[in-house]
Amino acid sequence: MYSSAITRGWFSADAIAMWDDRATIKAWIEAEIALARAQGELGMIPADTHERMAAAVSVDKFDMDKMAADVSAILHPLVPFLRQFEAMCPDDVAGYLHWGITTQNIFDTGAALKLKRTHEKLVADLDHCVSVLASDARRYASTIQAGRTHGQHAVPVTFGYRLAGWALELRRQRERLVDASADALVGHFGGAAGTFGAMGGRGREVQQRASEILGLRPVRVPARSNFDGMANYMSALGVLAGLIEKMAVEIAFLQRTEIAEVHEKFEYGLVGSSTMAQKRNPARSNNIIGVCRLLKARIPILLDSLVRLNDADAATSNVADVTVPEVAVMGASLAEKLALVLSGLAVDEEKMLENFSLTNGMIMSEGIMMALAPAIGRGHAHHVLYDAVSQSLDHGQSFKTAILSHPALADRDGTLQLADLVEPQRYVREIVDWIEEQMVSLIE
Repeated sequence: MYSSAITRGWFSADAIAMWDDRATIKAWIEAEIALARAQGELGMIPADTHERMAAAVSVDKFDMDKMAADVSAILHPLVPFLRQFEAMCPDDVAGYLHWGITTQNIFDTGAALKLKRTHEKLVADLDHCVSVLASDARRYASTIQAGRTHGQHAVPVTFGYRLAGWALELRRQRERLVDASADALVGHFGGAAGTFGAMGGRGREVQQRASEILGLRPVRVPARSNFDGMANYMSALGVLAGLIEKMAVEIAFLQRTEIAEVHEKFEYGLVGSSTMAQKRNPARSNNIIGVCRLLKARIPILLDSLVRLNDADAATSNVADVTVPEVAVMGASLAEKLALVLSGLAVDEEKMLENFSLTNGMIMSEGIMMALAPAIGRGHAHHVLYDAVSQSLDHGQSFKTAILSHPALADRDGTLQLADLVEPQRYVREIVDWIEEQMVSLIE
């Protein structure tokens, strides 16, 4: 799906490039050279081994077609890479390649390197999304919008309040991803069973130093059967996908013809339909929704990869080798595409107010009820408003008239200041102040 002419536009080209075969080979080369450098510094192999490796080996020298054919022929995912690496090096250097480690060490460390780059992009894009949302939340802090619960008008909110909630959710999830990265962006150099057995008693030092060279942390436990750190990070991406999907669904909902409160940025040349020329679909939001669902569907597969037999289990780790790149690319793509949508969002404040007024004041029922409650009790006040709403909806009577003509309010015609009670700005005053308090620190 990442190479298809039909679907690759749904994803970030930069993120795809971070996980393609060339990026993978580059990460494996980096891991092997970092290992040799660490071992050289510790006197385990000649000190200049890593420099000579780096001078001899490059991604461009690898024959990818031959590698693919050899992997299929020998049914091993790394040995064809090692053979080509060795062939590029002088014999006295090649002999120290892959010293004391195993295939999964390079696979896992390489994945961590690629995820590190993806994580940095993801966090930067999320920061941009949060900043845009926070800025727009302040801009639309007082823009009245109908609050909707269960698809029905509820009470007044503001559009800025909605955006502020999204900004804070994304910010929290950004922090969760940063926290999760501590156990995901790690170097693995434990060897055949994760015990450093072939390292001559220097395994912990090698892992520490090689990881430092790569900008990673050493894995806390080098056991090959441990996958919890990566699974935790991937699960955090699943939560992020849920949050972003919620936002995209809301944007698509608000762009409906009957609602028309917000619109994705439209540029001449975009096409909504092959037959209906009038269509201006929320295409970017719909694509985001689709990718969110693709990502979330993969999280249970990754959780299954936590269950690994004994000290290594290719049947399970191979699943992660395929699925981690997919989820990483999707996660980074979602942050990038969301930033694009949010940066171009058009808001129709007049349409929001028009839709808010559809119930002719009934949306202010809670506020009127609470104004009556001190005098007649909250329960009785709710009953009064319930009757007034029914009278207005069932018999076509104006809501104001239905309230004032209710028997319980017969002597309050002069004291019930209905015009003030149905003023929505009065109802959202506190949340407007809250938006200012919360958003000011989130803007870049």
